[in-house]
Amino acid sequence: MDLNKEKQHLHAISRIHRYTDGFNGRLTKYRALKIRELYTQRGSLLDLGAGEGELSALLAEQFDTIAITEASSEYLDQAKKNLSGYPVTFLHALIEEVALDEQFDLVLASGILEHVHDPRAILDRIKRWLKPDGILIVIVPNANSLHRQVGVYMGMIKDCHELGELDHKVGHRRYYGLIDLQNEVASAGYHISSSGGILLKPFPNSLMNGLTEAYCDALYQLGNDHPSLCAEIYCACRIA
Repeated sequence: MDLNKEKQHLHAISRIHRYTDGFNGRLTKYRALKIRELYTQRGSLLDLGAGEGELSALLAEQFDTIAITEASSEYLDQAKKNLSGYPVTFLHALIEEVALDEQFDLVLASGILEHVHDPRAILDRIKRWLKPDGILIVIVPNANSLHRQVGVYMGMIKDCHELGELDHKVGHRRYYGLIDLQNEVASAGYHISSSGGILLKPFPNSLMNGLTEAYCDALYQLGNDHPSLCAEIYCACRIA
């Protein structure tokens, strides 16, 4: 992989896409809720490819120290504003080139594996940053979310793993179903302690963004019963 080309690619994405806009921004709340359910301790946090830092900002009170990596200078500048006042180390680098000697209690890879060239290499690299009893939480968009399955029946996509125009625009390279993600993580040498879904998603982003907060809160609760239909899926794991 040409790291310079990858940086240019991410820079181009950061000029047209904000993770805090629209439904993507609302979804951050539910990622944070799920992470708090999965990880209840204090300690240290490493947030890989953190974008504008919104997720870390929602979790910041829980941690004694935080490190953020982000290859886009535009996103990183915004992350510094969002996390002002917290004990945060900011690293301007691709995950593939991050140099960190420290190990962390919790490593987040939220919205990472669907973007990178080599997910296995990233999962292997993360092991050096996890404490022996540390937890890795991986979150990715769900190929089999209810709204994508509806899209197949409507003829908008051929199958649930198909990448659309918007996917290419924001740099997606693949989709995972829940079993796909479990297999990816387990085959990289992790023991999965918990996996599931985040927020049942019956509609596309444009319609989801018009729902009330109470309605979305109910969809979050319902998603715990129907993980395979959620907007996103996750695995919480340790090094096997």
